[in-house]
Amino acid sequence: MVKKLTAALGLIGLAALGTPAVAQAAPAPAQTASSVAVPMVGLGGCPDNYLCLYAGTNFTQRKFSSKGGVYSLSRYGLNEQPRSWGVMSYVNNTPYTARFYDTTGVQVWSIRPGGSSTDSSAWYGESQLRL
Repeated sequence: MVKKLTAALGLIGLAALGTPAVAQAAPAPAQTASSVAVPMVGLGGCPDNYLCLYAGTNFTQRKFSSKGGVYSLSRYGLNEQPRSWGVMSYVNNTPYTARFYDTTGVQVWSIRPGGSSTDSSAWYGESQLRL
């Protein structure tokens, strides 16, 4: 009789404690946008803050991209010998004027900030670029 009473009291004690809580997973964190900076690409596939020069019209055959400096265009296959290898189109996404000079140091043409052309074949004589 004592064993039955102890067993009954034990069951009553467990009932008083209640059903053990079921473990639940924490809610998944909310999705957030990536904070990786992606450069903007504009006209002719030229990135933001770059000058891009193309050997072909309509922004084809990009040969050169830069944020600034002084460059010999023959290094990039954009010199005037022969004429068909010169700068045939361009995009200037920089805040600077790009100036082109001939082999004697005389400025022959320039590109304003934000300027672009799908066919710059009317301009010629470029040998050096200063941006």
